[in-house]
Amino acid sequence: MKINFVTFVIVGLFCLLSCKKKEVLTLPSDLKYTIDSLSVLEGENMNSQSPTIKGSIPITYEISKISPSNSNIEVNATTGVISVNKNASIGSYLVSIKAINEAGSTNFENVYKISVIKDTSPTVTFTNDIKPILISNCTNKSCHPNFTNYSDVKNVASLVKSYTENDYMPLNTSVKLNSNEKYLISEWIKDGLLE
Repeated sequence: MKINFVTFVIVGLFCLLSCKKKEVLTLPSDLKYTIDSLSVLEGENMNSQSPTIKGSIPITYEISKISPSNSNIEVNATTGVISVNKNASIGSYLVSIKAINEAGSTNFENVYKISVIKDTSPTVTFTNDIKPILISNCTNKSCHPNFTNYSDVKNVASLVKSYTENDYMPLNTSVKLNSNEKYLISEWIKDGLLE
């Protein structure tokens, strides 16, 4: 019996492909977040780190349970990064993650803890913090007599910040605003120009 070369190659390739060792699929296991908890100030967005995990890839992620329930906590299906959005309510939450691959799925109960806490830092206001700075540095020098009026200062707040940060104001004096006074003006603007 004569076997031609082409037939020999085809039979050989078929044998190689069918005899190839199949990859053994393994379920997701050992899901770990290096830092397994997160404290978030109410009204802020924040993310966890990506987890480490064992098992056949690709692996996708979903939240299997949040206790107590909170729709403002999500997991990225591709990376496993847990996100808390700014609308999350104050409280402590335990997050359970389900990892899924071709071999199946594994639930990781209470693998991450999130605490959403109230921001207790003091808020800077015009009346309590900014007006006294302006009275002692601006209005008493006859430069800006209207700087005791909230609405007048609010309308030029960005300029006041820029000029004082760069020491353009106060004018005609060797005394400039100190770093704390400059910080308060900046925070007042950042906090929303509260009266």
